[in-house]
Amino acid sequence: MAFLTKAMEGGKGLGGRQRKAGDKRKNVRDAFRNAVDRAIKQIAKYDKPLAEHLDNSIKRGEVVGYRPESPITWDVRPIVNG
Repeated sequence: MAFLTKAMEGGKGLGGRQRKAGDKRKNVRDAFRNAVDRAIKQIAKYDKPLAEHLDNSIKRGEVVGYRPESPITWDVRPIVNG
């Protein structure tokens, strides 16, 4: 009984009101959006056109994804110096 009482009390916030249960999916979406925004901000320091492209192409809503406005071919071969 003490365990149940403690668990129920843990669900109360300020003033003894019940805390609202958070939506885990919303938390994941928010964390994803924040991480993408931070990454794009860092990229913008070195490559503004790429940052703008990513900002416009990465969808951050209910359904996330990379959808560029026009088709793009990425060249991902390693750069060899010398």
